This record gives sequence, C-alpha cells and structure tokens, in this order.
Amino acid sequence: MEGRKSEDEKNEAALACDVFESSNAKLPKNVFRSSFTWYCYEVINRSAFHIWLLLCLTLIVGWKVFSGIGGRRPSDSNMDGPQTKHKRNPGFLRRHSTIVILVISLAVSFSWEAFKMYRERTFGKQITQFAKEIIKSAPSTDMESWDRVAADFNSYMYENKLWNTEYFFFDGSSCHVAFRRTLLWISSRIDGDYKIEYFRKHPYIEEALKVYFAEVDRKWNLNTSQQLLSNISVGNIKLPGQSCRFKLFHIFKKVMKQRFSQVATVIFFVMSIRSPRNLGLFFFTLALFVVLVCSQEWFSFEMNRSCSMKVEHRMQFLSTIISEHQKSDVNCWDQIAKKMNVYLFEQKVSGSDVFFLDGADCERFFERNFLRYLPSRKSSHPDLPIAELLPYIRKADIACAGKQLI
Repeated sequence: MEGRKSEDEKNEAALACDVFESSNAKLPKNVFRSSFTWYCYEVINRSAFHIWLLLCLTLIVGWKVFSGIGGRRPSDSNMDGPQTKHKRNPGFLRRHSTIVILVISLAVSFSWEAFKMYRERTFGKQITQFAKEIIKSAPSTDMESWDRVAADFNSYMYENKLWNTEYFFFDGSSCHVAFRRTLLWISSRIDGDYKIEYFRKHPYIEEALKVYFAEVDRKWNLNTSQQLLSNISVGNIKLPGQSCRFKLFHIFKKVMKQRFSQVATVIFFVMSIRSPRNLGLFFFTLALFVVLVCSQEWFSFEMNRSCSMKVEHRMQFLSTIISEHQKSDVNCWDQIAKKMNVYLFEQKVSGSDVFFLDGADCERFFERNFLRYLPSRKSSHPDLPIAELLPYIRKADIACAGKQLI
C-alpha cells in the first residue's frame, strides 16, 4: 500500500509538472518575440483600437474627398486656344494634411492610454482571484515561481471571458510587478484599525501576503544558512577606490560607456570644428559639456545600479552585511564590496567586476537604497519598494551598529 501510495504521489507530481509546462509554454514571453510585439497584439485585439482605426479611415477618406472638392476649380475658356485647368492649391492640402496627421496622432495616444486604463481597471476587479492564485502557487522572490501565477491567472481570465486573449501577463516578472503595485502596496501603506478592517473584508489578500512573506522568509533562512559568499577569496582583489587616480578613471570610463555620452561627445567635436577659433568660448563650452554630461550620466548610473538588483540580490547583500559585521568589529565594508562585486558579476547583474568602487561607496549604497526606507528614519520613502525586506534591513542596521542580533 505504501509503495502504491508513493507511486501515485509521483504520478500526480509529474502530471502537475506537465500541466505547468504546457501552461508556461503559453506565456507571451514564449510566444512573442518581445514585450513590445505582445503589447501591440493586445492593443490590436481591443475594440477601442477598431473604433480608432475606423475613425482614422473616415478621416482619411473625408480628407481626400474634401481636398479634391476644395482644390477643383472651374476650367477657363480661352477664345484663342484650348481650355486650361488651374492647378490645385498646395497650401490647402498642406494645411489640412497637418490637421489630419495631428488628429491621428492624438487618437493613437488616446487609444494607448485608454487601453492601459482599461487593463488596470479589469485587473483591479479581479484582485481577489489574483490573491487566490498566489495562495495556490506560493511564489517566492525568484521570477520562475511567478511564471506559474501568471500562467494560471491568464488562463482564468481567458476561460471566464474576462479578457479577450490568453496573454494578460507577459511573464512572471510583470506579474510580480503587479503584485508589488497592488497587494504589497496595500500592506505597506495602510496601518492600524483600517488595515485590520480591510483584511477582514478581504481575507484572501491577507492570506496571499502571509504566503508570500513566508516564502521570502524561507528564502532568507536558506541564504543565511548556505552563506554562498563565505567561500569567496578576496585577498587578491583590489577595489578602484584604493587608488584615487584609478577611481576617477573608472568613473570616467563608466560615464563614457553610456550611449548619451558617446553621442554628446560626437556632437561637441562637430560643433568645435565648425565653430570660430575662439579659445575662451571653446574652453567654456568644454567645461559646460563635461559638467552636464558627467552629472547626468552619473545620476543615471546610480539609478541603474539600484534598479539592476533584484530582490534576491538585495537579500544576499543584506545577508553578507550581517555575516561580515558579526565576524569582525572593524570596518569591513571593503570586504563586503569585494564579495558583492564577485557575486553580482557572476549573477550577470553588472557588466563588469566592479559594482562598488570601494567600501565607502558600498556603505553609501546601503544607506541610500536600504536604510532610508526604515520607518524609524525621518526620510522614509512612502512607497516602500522593498517592503518585504524591511525585517532584514533592521537586522543589518543592528549588525552595523554593533548590537547583538536576537
């Protein structure tokens, strides 16, 4: 009996795996070439797009007919020769073609925004079903686990005729973004009696959040127990911040790798060649160019560096901070920076092996992108983009302060 029972469980697991693979194959990321083509497909299959297309065709036909009538003039008879016809007024066509193009452009933008609003409103009505799918699949921070939620929710929306295609979510990543903007946002923004009353009216939402936080906590315990970065040898690794000259060179190299900097450099040299020979104006333009480009690109570099880290990468960063501060009482941010550079390069988060310039840069990154989200900080951000990591940020803050973790 026990052997038959175990065999039945294996068959059920294999069947569930096959069902998930078949549903996962229908995800738009496996069907369409890119998210842009998927989005265009979704827009084209909406009735609002058909109305917009009919309106554009009506405008084009009306413009052609009206321009033909407006450009036509009666022929003049010449007593001494054949009849001649006046040419159409090109200003009339040019003026009305501009109006038609403007109306079509406004219709395209309106149709695009109307589709996004309709999509958000439809998803808002099915937020309880979305919570049920999360409870059933129990996703974690990795996007592969969210693919199952996206596939099941897409099938539910299409089978119940709530969406006219079976491609509501593009992939698990877009599904996770929707979760963060709805359920997780609700959990982080409301508090007190209103939060208790809201969860009492929506028990599935509360249960879905509990399931997600439990999976995140399980992932955290797994990372802390494995200590993936403890075996990384950082003795021979040098940070760019250890040499001021190399640090500045590294920053300049980072900035010049950006596409905007390359285009701006070409434009500057073209203008300098074509400009008159005025050295004062040339050096003033050069200084202004360097300041504007470096400031803009450094700001975008900081933003991209923060956005490139996923939840599991941030979790590993916090775990490394806690473990390194527990090992030593001295300043260990250089060790953290070296280990995270190796880890993020292996995870293909960074295009180079230098994500942090030095320990001070690593500490500033922790202050700017983690500690400021704590409720105890006066500069706490209201949106809480990493709400599920707040307990572990507190642990890392306590470890940095030299206190004993409970």
